[in-house]
Amino acid sequence: MSLSRYLRSLGACDVAVAWAKDYATLQAAWNACPRGDWMLWLLENTRQHESERRELAYAFADRAVRVHAVAALRAAGLVAEAGRLAALAPIRDRESARAARAAAWAAWAAAEDAVAAARSAEDAAWTAAWTAWAAENKWQADAIRAAIPTVKEVQP
Repeated sequence: MSLSRYLRSLGACDVAVAWAKDYATLQAAWNACPRGDWMLWLLENTRQHESERRELAYAFADRAVRVHAVAALRAAGLVAEAGRLAALAPIRDRESARAARAAAWAAWAAAEDAVAAARSAEDAAWTAAWTAWAAENKWQADAIRAAIPTVKEVQP
């Protein structure tokens, strides 16, 4: 059975199957694979190295929370949420993974609220800019009228 056919029989996604077409063996594809998520998927779907796979999955989840999620929250100005995620116990088992998931969902909700607030602020800023522009035009018109109260009608 070809590697592509084997991966399809496991239910691999089309992108992974297409990527693997250049490899004659599963080991060759494994050695060249650029995607950790595909590798964990393969281990899970072939029931290989289950304890190592689980430990790696927890370690990767911990890294995603502590490095990437914390950095994204800090960059968005959500420092308190970033601090809560950074202070979580390391993700090493189902219980700590559940706690991290709950904290991540709370941070996600805060981020969504911040995005909504930013959109509202952007909308308000545009409204304020247009209002200011209209007010400035009105002020300028009044100033011109005060300085030049009358104009002559000019025949075309």
